[in-house]
Amino acid sequence: MRLYIDSAVTEDWEVWTRRNVLYGATTNPLIFQKQNVDFNRRTVVRMIDKAKDLGLKALQLQVHGLRQPKDAAKRMARYFERWPAGVVAKVPLTAEGLAVLPLLPKDLPITLTAAYDTRQAVLAAAQQARYIAPYYGRLMESGQDADAIVDAMLAVCRGKSRVLVASLRSAEQVVALAVRGHDTFTLSPQVFEAFMDVPQTQAATAEFEAAASMLEKAAGHKAGFFKS
Repeated sequence: MRLYIDSAVTEDWEVWTRRNVLYGATTNPLIFQKQNVDFNRRTVVRMIDKAKDLGLKALQLQVHGLRQPKDAAKRMARYFERWPAGVVAKVPLTAEGLAVLPLLPKDLPITLTAAYDTRQAVLAAAQQARYIAPYYGRLMESGQDADAIVDAMLAVCRGKSRVLVASLRSAEQVVALAVRGHDTFTLSPQVFEAFMDVPQTQAATAEFEAAASMLEKAAGHKAGFFKS
């Protein structure tokens, strides 16, 4: 299972790194805009260094400025040079996006992003892209059969590209997809938090802590049984 966090706020990364569940982080210009994070080279370089420091395995950054493909590719190549083991280039599934691919470093992993149709999975498999990222929530909200589309992508890409399901609205959606074999997701901080919202677990843990406290007091620490 690979879980990415969909956020340009590195404090979000820190929270879930401490909880030991993150594989990496994904970003795009819209995320920067929505989270009011400065979108410039200096910020991205700091993010790359932060991802390395936190021990993340990957940071996905979007290729942009597609009307000047050489410049777009050079920009991404500089990020890749800073962290060859972790930077992944997100490339939109458009003619302009695909035209950038030959200009990128050969070893740079690729995510073909903004996928809405199973036909695009064929392109991802042909390119041997590391990931294809369908927008599950947006598919549902547009009235399309999101489940059928992402499941078909999984079948087409099996053994060639991973289906990185994005635009998820709830923990329940993630669970339903996981039951059907999906194992790679990028989640907003809000959806991540929903996984922690299990009142019975909180109540049981409180009982464990209360019992441990009572036992320690009763023992009076005479034998030092509870001491490390």
